Amino acid sequence: MASHNTVATLDGLYKKIYGDKGPIDLIPDNSILQDLIPFAKAERTGHSFNTPVVLSTEHGFAYGLADETITLNDSVAATLKEVSVKGTQLIGQASLNYDAASRSASSPAAFMNGAHLVVKNLYQGASKRLEASLLYGTKGIGTVDSLSSQDIVLKAASFADGLWMGMENAVIDVYQANGTVRQAGLVVSAVNPDTYTITVVGTTTGIADTDVIFMKGSYGKECYGIDAIATNTGSMFGVDASAYSLWKGSSYAAGGAALTMAKVLNAVSKAVSKGGLNDECVVLVHPSSWNNLNADQAALRQYVSDEKEAKNGFGAITYRGANGLIKVMSHPMVKRGEAFVLPVKEMKRIGSQDISSATPGRSDEIFLHSSTLSAYVLRVYSNQAIVCMKPAQMVKITGIVPA
Repeated sequence: MASHNTVATLDGLYKKIYGDKGPIDLIPDNSILQDLIPFAKAERTGHSFNTPVVLSTEHGFAYGLADETITLNDSVAATLKEVSVKGTQLIGQASLNYDAASRSASSPAAFMNGAHLVVKNLYQGASKRLEASLLYGTKGIGTVDSLSSQDIVLKAASFADGLWMGMENAVIDVYQANGTVRQAGLVVSAVNPDTYTITVVGTTTGIADTDVIFMKGSYGKECYGIDAIATNTGSMFGVDASAYSLWKGSSYAAGGAALTMAKVLNAVSKAVSKGGLNDECVVLVHPSSWNNLNADQAALRQYVSDEKEAKNGFGAITYRGANGLIKVMSHPMVKRGEAFVLPVKEMKRIGSQDISSATPGRSDEIFLHSSTLSAYVLRVYSNQAIVCMKPAQMVKITGIVPA
């Protein structure tokens, strides 16, 4: 059996089981952004993704009464700026020891029993980390409310069940709101979604209200997520939102109460009036807000006109708004106190590589020898970022308190 225990054999079985065209696709259901915004394979980047955007229109117009000879005003050109987006890297690895690999390499069936779970878990873990970055890159995955010994209690509005469930043994860093590290390298030992509590192993001294939690090593090294893009007020991707209103998203306050259909329509109307949204959009909400909207929609069904039609779907509710179709989707990784209006047709996921087990530059090699263990190593790699070409059509809804 040992004669089968080679990298080449494992690579061959991998390709035979998962397809001979390269990396597998095991994106789980909660990777909603990755599904809504496919990776732009035709726009793979070398150094960066660059494209012009229109930030203001032509202004060289003059007016006159009937029969008046008009003195023309000087031309004022439209403003075009080049957007430059660089992908950020994500690398994950798992190992398969020589004994397990030896047994797995004996046949495709043995490989499925021995290595398939390792492969699947690695892809799902990478997809979850990527989805978290696409949502909250540079903004953090939770905000501290209080500390009790080893228990970090998060603010309810900043808690997303999908971000934290299954995070036992993950390592996190805690930063002050000003970007100074508070404590690093804390190991998550337990998660209580009912009390928004994260129990950790490690030194928690000094952790306080408004501190922000990040995945280990991710601070300053993630792509900008949709939260950061929608709330940006400064320079991003080479364009200054303080100088160009079309490069800045909007916010809508839910008023410390449950999200309703009327609030969703009002939030979307901001994207319509400010950003010119005139096409289908998606609203990502926490599952509890989706439940509130579903109940609200059911109660109002008999009073809703054709212009504000609501209907149940599989994890989605659709309305008719000023823009057209509004699709409200439940996303377990969206924080409880907020929601996002997204013009998905104006959004791209770009970079040099989507999540893949293919080694960059050596696509035929999937399994590698560990340099320190009697094991083979399987890695996944991604280089990508998300960008919205019309940020003024984005809206962040805040102040949601689910009923």
